[in-house]
Amino acid sequence: MGAQAVPLDTVDATLVDVAQPGQVGTYFGASIVETGGTNPVLVYIREGSASGRVIDVLKLAAGGSENTWYGPQGKNFSGDLFQDVVSGTGVIAGSVFVA
Repeated sequence: MGAQAVPLDTVDATLVDVAQPGQVGTYFGASIVETGGTNPVLVYIREGSASGRVIDVLKLAAGGSENTWYGPQGKNFSGDLFQDVVSGTGVIAGSVFVA
């Protein structure tokens, strides 16, 4: 089975809810764009919760985009995968890729 695309949101959110505690998922990367065109945004992809280990940093200029890819092995995470909008008021769209 390949990576699945999980949509991002403009607000903090749990992206992937791993069913069993201690179960491991694989994070392969992200594709994200700031669609508002006027405000930058900084997003951390975290393991577990809003205070969990940062596994990716997505920094977008107004109207900018970023793609990250950690395949084919990816980065392992346990528990949930959490999107943390650290700063900025930009509007974001895109997905993270997990298995």
